[in-house]
Amino acid sequence: MAALVFYINENWTTILQLTILHIGLVVLSCAIAISVALPLGIFVTRPQWRIYAGSVLALGNTFQTVPTLAVIGLASAALALFNAGIGWWPAILALVIYSILPVLTNTIAGIENVPNATLKAGKGMGFSDSQLLTKIELPLAFPIILAGIRTAVVVNIGTAALAAAIGADCLGTLIFQGISTGSIEILLAGAIPTAILAIVVDLGFAGIERLKIPAELRRRKF
Repeated sequence: MAALVFYINENWTTILQLTILHIGLVVLSCAIAISVALPLGIFVTRPQWRIYAGSVLALGNTFQTVPTLAVIGLASAALALFNAGIGWWPAILALVIYSILPVLTNTIAGIENVPNATLKAGKGMGFSDSQLLTKIELPLAFPIILAGIRTAVVVNIGTAALAAAIGADCLGTLIFQGISTGSIEILLAGAIPTAILAIVVDLGFAGIERLKIPAELRRRKF
């Protein structure tokens, strides 16, 4: 423990820099994943496109079954064709692929499980399809969608550490360095901040759920 404290004290600026880069990887990849998965999930729940929901989920599940390191390796190989096979961009591509499914699945599940009686009541009040979506479906599906985003972000924090394998600077850099040199202190200097970051983010989402979601919706079983 003393050796770990000494290492952190001597290298705290490097650890801080790698932590910021790690957060940047997670934020950027999750932002892209949410901007893709949320509209796609809404799109396939529209009555005229609902027949494609199963196919979209099957495709997402297929990507999710591929091991993380394999996805990162494939992303690196694919972007190598554009001379960008090392560093952030292949890491972001792999993380986006892994982050899409939880958001997509929960978006579809949340919207599809809005009670039909509620939708009929909205139609009876003269709501258009867009008003039904924005005023009824999305608000009621919000707890489920937020849970999907929460899962994607928290899992992404741990997965992002593997991006160091293709040269993306992050906390995984210390983890891989510690493994290659046999130094438990360096390994823990990367692993502990990664774990703390995941816990803090998870608690942050839990706080948002308590503040933004009424208790009756949190208890509701869709």
